[in-house]
Amino acid sequence: MHFYLFAAFDNLKTQKVNGQILIEYRLKNFKVGYLAFDLIKDKLVIKTFLFITMDGTPEGERLRETWGIQAIDKKYLEIDRLSTFILSDIRDNAELKAQFVQAGREDLFTIGVGPLDMKIDINKASKMKTYLKAPAEVLTGMADGEMNASNTNSC
Repeated sequence: MHFYLFAAFDNLKTQKVNGQILIEYRLKNFKVGYLAFDLIKDKLVIKTFLFITMDGTPEGERLRETWGIQAIDKKYLEIDRLSTFILSDIRDNAELKAQFVQAGREDLFTIGVGPLDMKIDINKASKMKTYLKAPAEVLTGMADGEMNASNTNSC
């Protein structure tokens, strides 16, 4: 992590989204997200890491515009984490893969797959396609219901 953090500053690339300047963060040669920061006096303070599909990133905003999905939808679909792209069947679904590539996220499919002994979620693509084809008012309800149910079970 420290090596890639150093590399982000050594080969500094930035994007401006909604008035916020973000620093690109890469694993190897693949962009996986951004570092959000503040300048306080003469110090750069990193506030958070934003995964590439999250709201507030250029690619996340394109996904929101293309699919009409919000942060809660991305969390429900688990597209706010790298493991979803590495360890699921999304990469094998031509339709979904094309939509992510169109939104500028081809790196998520070329970064590599996980170790062979890790379980691959083979139902992720089907779940995502069903969710994305639902009417907009149903989407938020599905995500809210799923989130509330999971929160209740953890108590």
